[in-house]
Amino acid sequence: MQIDYDADKFLRIGAGLRPARTETEQLAAKEIVRFRAALDRILHPISYIEQEAQELGYKVDGQMAQTCAADPAYLRNIARDALDYK
Repeated sequence: MQIDYDADKFLRIGAGLRPARTETEQLAAKEIVRFRAALDRILHPISYIEQEAQELGYKVDGQMAQTCAADPAYLRNIARDALDYK
């Protein structure tokens, strides 16, 4: 299940009262979008494994998908990738 987060939604400050105007606010909003996407991927790893496999033209081995989804190192790497994004 891929959720497409809209960065503009997160470019609102003060409960959506005004759009983010400064570069710092815009960078923070983009970071929020990236972190939310990573959290969604951690919450629904099998959906993302299936989606990535389909995009590459592969079929998913259900047992392997289950193993990855239950592997703390796999999930930790998703979080690290989001934090180390450049």
